[in-house]
Amino acid sequence: MDGSWLAGALRAGTCVFEGAQGVLLDEWHGFHPYTTWSTTTFANADSLLAEAGQAGELTRVGVLRVVTTRHGPGPLVTEDPALPLADPHNPTNQWQGRFRFGHFDAVAHRYALDVVGGVDGLALTHLDLAGPGLRICRRYDTTDRLTPGPPGDLDRQAALTARLLRSRPVYDDPPADWAAAVSAELGTPVVLTSAGPTAGDKTPLGPLLTAPALVRAG
Repeated sequence: MDGSWLAGALRAGTCVFEGAQGVLLDEWHGFHPYTTWSTTTFANADSLLAEAGQAGELTRVGVLRVVTTRHGPGPLVTEDPALPLADPHNPTNQWQGRFRFGHFDAVAHRYALDVVGGVDGLALTHLDLAGPGLRICRRYDTTDRLTPGPPGDLDRQAALTARLLRSRPVYDDPPADWAAAVSAELGTPVVLTSAGPTAGDKTPLGPLLTAPALVRAG
């Protein structure tokens, strides 16, 4: 992308940068070897903004579901095959495998936020799936926090993966207010909720975050 074009677009209004994959699939910080060979943090957007002379002028938004999911193999500590859920846009297929569902995993989400250095706000989606059977996991039987390592140490990431495959979730009952509970567990305000696929299903909580650049990480 030409830096002058992006600078012009930023002057014209807010630009949205969206990551292609979730942070837990990042090539250096994801659960190796169950990752994508690309960087899925804010780093690429930061580089583009620096080239356009707009470094630092951005709002970082983390997007996460009220259910925890994974497409294909790899750690999903809170996986529960008994959850009566399906995603028509992410079916099981021969390349990615089965689309899996689990209860809300605060430990994994804390790790993702630590990897990216935190966000300004969270968008909490799929609240229409938050039935009475969906619980919250605030800790595992081994820990309540995972510590990110330096990028490039895949042996360390593989060891973390092995540890997660042995970990078991410790569940609490579903909260009465999911947005408040997620905000408290992750130490970050939930600024938007979504309970369906349409614009009308979205609810802003307080003033919407604005900046010349809006960066999304899933």
